[in-house]
Amino acid sequence: MKKWTSKEEIEETIGALPLERDIEVLYILQPNTVVVEVGIKGNTSFSDIKKIGEAFGDDDVWIDAVGNEELKLTIFII
Repeated sequence: MKKWTSKEEIEETIGALPLERDIEVLYILQPNTVVVEVGIKGNTSFSDIKKIGEAFGDDDVWIDAVGNEELKLTIFII
């Protein structure tokens, strides 16, 4: 299992996806090799969240609203 070590790696992976709307990666937190929390800012859609999860091997991303247009995505890396 890969350990995602930098915000830039996450941004690059998400940036390469054909998303409907622009989002900004604010932070990443990876407490272990199977879970990564990604803070994002911007309007997004269910379709975009699904694409992000699939890019990391997770088809059931957990979403928490943390502020105005800010979300925390919890992704389980398979």
